Amino acid sequence: MTAGNTPPNGKPKGCGSNRRNSSAAATWYYLVSAEGGTAGPVTSHMVVVARSKSALGPWENSPHNPMVHTYNGDEAWWSKGHGTLIDDADGNWYVVYHAYRNGFHTLGRSTLIERVEWTADGWPVLAEKDGAKWDRDGLQGDYSYLRDTANPLLWSKWQPGFGDGTLWMMTAVDASYEITAEFSVPEGSHAGLYLFYNEKANIGVGSEGTECTLRIRNERNIAGIWKKTAGGEWEPVEEGIDVSELHHNRYQGFFALRPAYLLAGDAQLVSFEYKAL
Repeated sequence: MTAGNTPPNGKPKGCGSNRRNSSAAATWYYLVSAEGGTAGPVTSHMVVVARSKSALGPWENSPHNPMVHTYNGDEAWWSKGHGTLIDDADGNWYVVYHAYRNGFHTLGRSTLIERVEWTADGWPVLAEKDGAKWDRDGLQGDYSYLRDTANPLLWSKWQPGFGDGTLWMMTAVDASYEITAEFSVPEGSHAGLYLFYNEKANIGVGSEGTECTLRIRNERNIAGIWKKTAGGEWEPVEEGIDVSELHHNRYQGFFALRPAYLLAGDAQLVSFEYKAL
């Protein structure tokens, strides 16, 4: 909820404040809510705004609702919703929300930010018409830091455990990518490389008691698995795997289909590479 004095142009002076000035300008409370739901049809979610002169109401709905919404399946981002209004030190306003990239529920929900303007009568609206700033791939900016697999902050552990070992996961940001891992696997230990949603929804390959190098390539939700032979050649394990259904709408959890590696016993990861295709 945002509260602030409303000057003549209708724009609040501060986020989260409840200040009054000597001119006794009206204080408006803005309530930003989610309607619909992240799961289900791509048009199901939205951000709506209401305001009141009292935190207890009554509330007036914005005539510009929904403030953020996916209107059809051709847009770059699906299921846009759960927005939060923020302002910066220079008085610029933004809305931060989440959404799925078009056709890629498997990548999980992304966080987006768009510039907000205030109407003359004091309502927040997107500065650019719904989704106009996004290209068909839905991405802008430099995402190289999200591909830096040497950064331990990009990795998380699957806390329930998996395959009698420790599963480490990162989040893919590309529609097509390739992961390659080299393992040292002593006798009595095992290791593996996966695309992992949860215990019921994953693909991968493992190795026991020997050094190995494994690769998974995911090209727009069609994946293949390879292992390197002793002669240095890549040998296919399985190809043409459709992973497009390994996401929340089918398996719940609000996860992404994440690149992951498994270590069990005394197995060690020698190297790991993530490469956008």
